[in-house]
Amino acid sequence: GGGSGKGCKVFVQNIAWETSWQTLKDHFRKAGDVIRADIMIDHRTGRSNGNAIVEFAYPSDPQEIIQQLNEVPLDGRPLYIREDRMPEASYGKGGKGYY
Repeated sequence: GGGSGKGCKVFVQNIAWETSWQTLKDHFRKAGDVIRADIMIDHRTGRSNGNAIVEFAYPSDPQEIIQQLNEVPLDGRPLYIREDRMPEASYGKGGKGYY
């Protein structure tokens, strides 16, 4: 079923560079139905830059997700989570956006 109702996105920082998108997605499933977890890549190193966008399937309250998972460690590092309010074009300063 379903119309085009957008879910919510959160911006995640301090991700360990060895953390995979799959691990991140599984971690965030505790808070809701995750559609995608996009770890941003540092173009110079080809490695994670420690940030990601996690998108949830249905409109859930970002504050609840943040309350539940902010500073909860994943791969030994506490994750810092905030609501993603940036316009899509502003990711990856000066380059192509990730979204």
